[in-house]
Amino acid sequence: MIQKEYCISVIMPVYKASGYIGRAVASLIVQTYNNFELILVDDCGGDNSIEIAVEILKNSRLKSHYKIVTNTHNQGVSLSRQKGMHSSSGEFVIHLDSDDYFEPNLLERLVNTAKFSSSDIVICNYFKESSSGNSILVNSVINQSLISIDDKIKYVKEMLRGEKASALWNKLIRRDLFDKADFRFDGNLRDDLSASPILILQAQKVDFVGDALIHYVLYNSNSESVSAGHLKLISNTIVMLEKRFKTLGISMEEEFLTYKAITKRKMILHRGIKGRDLKFALDLFPEVNSAIKAGNNPEKKFQYRTLLKLASGGDTVLFRTYRALITHLLAL
Repeated sequence: MIQKEYCISVIMPVYKASGYIGRAVASLIVQTYNNFELILVDDCGGDNSIEIAVEILKNSRLKSHYKIVTNTHNQGVSLSRQKGMHSSSGEFVIHLDSDDYFEPNLLERLVNTAKFSSSDIVICNYFKESSSGNSILVNSVINQSLISIDDKIKYVKEMLRGEKASALWNKLIRRDLFDKADFRFDGNLRDDLSASPILILQAQKVDFVGDALIHYVLYNSNSESVSAGHLKLISNTIVMLEKRFKTLGISMEEEFLTYKAITKRKMILHRGIKGRDLKFALDLFPEVNSAIKAGNNPEKKFQYRTLLKLASGGDTVLFRTYRALITHLLAL
């Protein structure tokens, strides 16, 4: 049997997604572009998410254009993405999370731009949407192609400052770019933050589509929606990126300091972090403490500047009192 060659591989990790995977799959069935495959990676969530997806797909126009790959045990989103990459055949890949969904013309718009402009990556705007359906348009594009290394570095700096999304779901990427960048998803790193900066710097050309073509859905937007373990993945990723950029002779000291400070603050304020984990958070990124003591506090909001200033002094009674106050106010 001759394996069909697809232009695009859509990779979707699936883990406990029974409440919303139907919408994600349905958004692929109605795509105006046809030459793509869907790869569902079953990450052993123990529910009927895969069965729901198959029930929708089996009588659709994608019935012969999807495959299911199954992890032997729960491995997390990063390793699930890597397994999906290994099973993909498309010239381009895009990663869709099971709780998000595409506009009907997303694949067509992005691949047409990639082919017309000979782009390695095409990025579009997106809607940030609450579970109740309220949404806002988020701008992640600029009005020019990224070709020069200076322009690409500038865009990556904006990612690290939180001004541009590092997410993978709004980026169509040439599959061979991952090999050129010597990049593989790592279970000890945050998937999108570890990938997007490296791939953008490796790309010959990055282009943009100004329309918002994907809905990024937040089912829990409070601070507890980010687990303590996830924050540790972020801290690991920052360390990895900083080392990698240094080997390339790229300096992003200010941006990394800001990202480290924000990550440290989120860990300190997380209600799930106590005891040894809190000590880990306080000891994390000593360069942030040094910068604060030297008068360079990367945080902008007064309450967070105060929190990190107290944290830089160690686990004191005043720090714990102030931390309790801030976590209480955030929970209101």
